[in-house]
Order: sequence, then C-alpha cells, then structure tokens
Amino acid sequence: MRHIALLLLLVSCNVGPRYQAPEPDVPSEWKHAQPSVDYCLENWWEIFQDPELNAYEEQAIADNPDLAGALERVVQARAVVGIVGADMYPQLRLGPVYNNQGILEKVFGTKTFIREHQLTYLLPINLTYELDLWGKLRNRTLAAFRDFQAQQEAYRTALLILTADVASTYYQIRSLDRQLDLFSKTIQTRSKGLEINQARYDYKVINYLDVAQASVELKNVESQYADAHRVRDLNEDRLAMLLGVPATNFEMAHRALAEPPPPIPSSLPSTVLFKRPDIAEAERTMAAENARVGAATAEFFPSITLTGALGYSSPDLDHFLKWSSRFWAFGATLDQMVYDAGRDSSNLALAWSRFREADDAYQQTVLVAFREVEDALANLEWFAKEADSVQEAVNAAHTAYQISMDRYKKGLTFYLNVVDSERQELDNERVLNDLLYQRYLATIQFIKAIGGGW
Repeated sequence: MRHIALLLLLVSCNVGPRYQAPEPDVPSEWKHAQPSVDYCLENWWEIFQDPELNAYEEQAIADNPDLAGALERVVQARAVVGIVGADMYPQLRLGPVYNNQGILEKVFGTKTFIREHQLTYLLPINLTYELDLWGKLRNRTLAAFRDFQAQQEAYRTALLILTADVASTYYQIRSLDRQLDLFSKTIQTRSKGLEINQARYDYKVINYLDVAQASVELKNVESQYADAHRVRDLNEDRLAMLLGVPATNFEMAHRALAEPPPPIPSSLPSTVLFKRPDIAEAERTMAAENARVGAATAEFFPSITLTGALGYSSPDLDHFLKWSSRFWAFGATLDQMVYDAGRDSSNLALAWSRFREADDAYQQTVLVAFREVEDALANLEWFAKEADSVQEAVNAAHTAYQISMDRYKKGLTFYLNVVDSERQELDNERVLNDLLYQRYLATIQFIKAIGGGW
C-alpha cells in the first residue's frame, strides 16, 4: 500500500512554472470619450439599421472562403488535442502473428545437420502505458488545448475583420455613389454653362476664351466622373470577393450615402480586453507556450513505461485459442537520459524564449488595442467638427457661385469668376462627402477596436 501511495503521489507531480494570466494596467477613461449610448444588438452591424448591409454580412459569413478556412483551422486544432491527449492513456494493440519457418541446424558437438520446421500461431494484446510522473504528457496536452482555444479566438478575429471589411467597402461604394451624383449634377450645370457661353459667343457678346474655358471645365469633371466610376467598379469587385461570389455575377444597386453614422457607445478600456479576440488569442498563445515550458522541464526527469501482453500462443493450430495456450507478460521500463550533449537544456531555453516572445506579443497587442480605440474616437470627434465647418463652406461657396453667375449674365464679371466659385463649391462638396464616409469608417473602426460589441 505504501508503494501504491508513493506512486500516486509521484503521478500528481507537475514540474515547470505555474501559469498566471496577465493583468495589464488600464486607464480609467478614454481621452476622446463620446457620449454613451446603449444598444442591445445581436450583431454589431445592425447599429446602422441598413437591411442591405445586414444581408451582405450574412452572405459573407456563410460563403467567404477565408472565413471557412479559419473555421477548419479550429477543427484541426481540436483534432491535435485528441492526438496529443491520447498519449496520456494506455495503448492497446492487437497483433496476430502466423509464422511458418523451415531452417537447417547443426547438432551441437557433431557433424550432423537436421532440418527443423516451426509453426507459430500468436494472438497477443499488447499494452503500453507511460506514467506521467512529472506532467510532461499533461503539459503537452494542455498546450495543444490552449492552441485550440487560440484558434477559436483567431476565427473570431477573422470574422470581425471580414464583417468590418464588408461594411467599410459597402459604405465606400455608397460614398462613391454620392460622389457620382455630385459629378452628374456638376456636368449638367457645366453643360448648360457651355451652351450659354456658346450662345453669347454666337451673338458676339463675348470672345471665344469663355467658350473654351467652359469646355475645359466640363471635360475635367467628365474625366473625374469616369474615374469615380472606375473606383466604384473596383470596390464592387472587392465586395463580391468578400461575399464569396464571382465579381462577374455581382452588382450593387446605386444608392448614395446621405445620413451621418449613428452615435456609438464608448466602452471602458477593460471592456476592450474582454471583447477583442486578438488579445484573447495572444493570451491563449502565451498560456500554451507556458505549458510547453513545463513539458520541456519534465524531459530532465526519468520516465517509466509499463508494458504488458495477454493472449494465445501455440505451435499447433489444434491447440491455438485454447486455455492451455494462453500466455501473459508484464514489465516496466525506466528511461533516464545521462548525456545528450545539451539537447534538453537547449530545448528548455527554446521553450522559455518562445514564452517570453508570446508575452511580448501579448503586451504589444494590448498597446495596439488602446491606440486603435483612441485613434477611432479621435477621428469620430474631429471628423464631425470638420464636417460642420466644411458644410458651412459649401453653403458659402454655393452662394458665391449664384452671385457670380448672376453678375456674369448681367455682364458685370468674367466667366472665369463663375468657374472659380463653381469649382470651390464642387471641391467643398467632395470634401464633405469624403468626411461623411470617413465618419462611417471611424465608426466601424471603433466597433472593430473594441472587439465587435459593447
């Protein structure tokens, strides 16, 4: 009984460092905190209340090949846990043997040779079981399990990146639709201006310079209109790829972006640590490397393997599988490395280095998370203020354009003044449209930075 108790005590040993999850310092509040708004949503993109976007997100989750590949990596990691964990249990192997052998042998002390014919029928069940005295097998299994957890978080990261890319591309296309509407309206205005200048030239009211200037401005905006169409087509193709459909078979209907993005809640920094899957993945990776340090430490200690066999063995088929032909065997093997030229020491140093690298990667991921949240909040705050100023500039430029056009029709100014005021209005409206998209993008980036939820 004392030997059994000692054996159980040894089996419970687990050498190596004990893992403790890191607790990084977090600030009490964000520098660019926004007014808090409460939401109760199943999916983060529902905050935009856009059925078309919701449908695209669902399609991407169902059909995107990269996301499907990330899910398969989770399945693979789970299978590795089963493979590595099997070493912790006894291994039973059935190995039937039939051997028919004829050999010539010399009779000892004589010059006589005899020929022997031997038959062997064997049906053994062999057992091998390594006692996990120092936690080597447990740590290997624990490392595999934590790798599996890390892959689960990696899948969540891939899901978050995919859904954020779909939303960003979707709103960029809608922003380009607004820009196309703006260019189309400008083309109509400049076409009418060209007609007016041509008529005034025909009546000898102006010289041809104003006609040429009007034609140049019209062609400039037509070229910008064509380039915006090109960029929209490229983004439409990108959205098709994200949705998992051929670009040739996909077309998104024209719908200009108009309203500003909805307000968002500002979560505490601690929420980021719980919600962001890349931080959870980095922490699980560090935990897995810690378990590998324990497994590498256990390599310095002896290992004991129990062996056993049970079955039937007979040289005669008539006696095979009978109680009289039964056999059994059991034993134990102790293995202790005496000299390995520093292999185990180097393996332990490698394991420790990988653990420290994983710890550094975790700390860096946390710092990146804080920076991304602060960047998104700063963008939201200052883009909104910039948009207010640009909107006032648009209104002022439109008033200046109307005044310039009226003065030009009365012959009080040159057409170049009309062109300049119209160009300023167009430029400011393009900036305002770009700011509107940037506000949507900053909203998406903030939601992504806090892990896709609040």
